[in-house]
Amino acid sequence: MYNRVPKCGSRSMKERLEAYGKQGNYSFSEIPNLPHRVSPRQQMKTVYYVLKNKTKPRHAWVAHKYFFDHVGNYNGQLVWMNVLRDPVERFISDFYWLRRGTDANRLMLQITRGSFEEEENLDLNKCTPEGHPSCTWTAWPPGELQLTYLCGTNESCVQRGNKWALQRAKYNIAKYYGVVGILEELPLSLAVMEAYIPVFFKIHKRIRASSIATHARNSDVKKPVSNVTRNILRNNLKEDYELYKYAQQRLHLQAAAAGIDAKANVYKRL
Repeated sequence: MYNRVPKCGSRSMKERLEAYGKQGNYSFSEIPNLPHRVSPRQQMKTVYYVLKNKTKPRHAWVAHKYFFDHVGNYNGQLVWMNVLRDPVERFISDFYWLRRGTDANRLMLQITRGSFEEEENLDLNKCTPEGHPSCTWTAWPPGELQLTYLCGTNESCVQRGNKWALQRAKYNIAKYYGVVGILEELPLSLAVMEAYIPVFFKIHKRIRASSIATHARNSDVKKPVSNVTRNILRNNLKEDYELYKYAQQRLHLQAAAAGIDAKANVYKRL
């Protein structure tokens, strides 16, 4: 179960899993027509549907969904995985992606921010120190913290600054997630995934990176972000940063236990 967090390399990771499945020994599917927060009843129905309709004994399911806290590991039948990203980098990426100037992005700005005329031309280095809600995280749709995806569907999971939500996300990672990778350390993350969930990642080194489709990036519209702006955002995302550091530390511990050289991001058997 890969309940992918947006703007964390999730599209590329989804395509990796799909490509690996075609050459490996598992089937693949995604169910996009569900809300991010799924009711307890719908969680059970979804898992039952996925398991019933899989075409191979092993199956990878991918979706932008909050952790199914009323399902857990489904009596040992499910292993969860995810990838996190430096929270400030994720915010910056999303901020400028929304402002690429396409019709789809303008519509999204209209829906989530109320208008696109003013929003489209915002400069993060100016609007963040001024406290503009779209530039300080406060205007993001409720629950779009990274930790919400690992916390679950409880109302507290969508609240920025909620300590219970942070601890619950850590608990879920420790109990239910085989691996939570780090985008900034993707080679290491893939090596750890190969070691801990090999059914889905043991062939990743045989598939050339160029065979995974690449998508339009928003780097061409990004502007340099000042340290002042980064510090403000970092302070607003304290809980996400604590979870990110927790997941990063766990990844390194898993790498050490599996004999993987975390510094070199390659296998080095001890």
